Amino acid sequence: MENYQKDAILEALFADATLGIVVVDETGSIILSNNLLEQQFGYEKEELVGKKIEILVPEDSHGKHTQYRDAYLKHPT
Repeated sequence: MENYQKDAILEALFADATLGIVVVDETGSIILSNNLLEQQFGYEKEELVGKKIEILVPEDSHGKHTQYRDAYLKHPT
């Protein structure tokens, strides 16, 4: 199978997944989301990309989530 075919398959799986998927970088900024996640949280893709993942976390948990995310990045197990 050619690489472009593999890429197309992965893109289709991501886009049409039956669960919401979000991808963040090491700073917690959203770099990619799928259609279902956007529907679940009521955002357009353009509203999410570049924002911190905490935009999807209840406001009273932002601080703890940031701590957990940072700790995971230091020791990803």
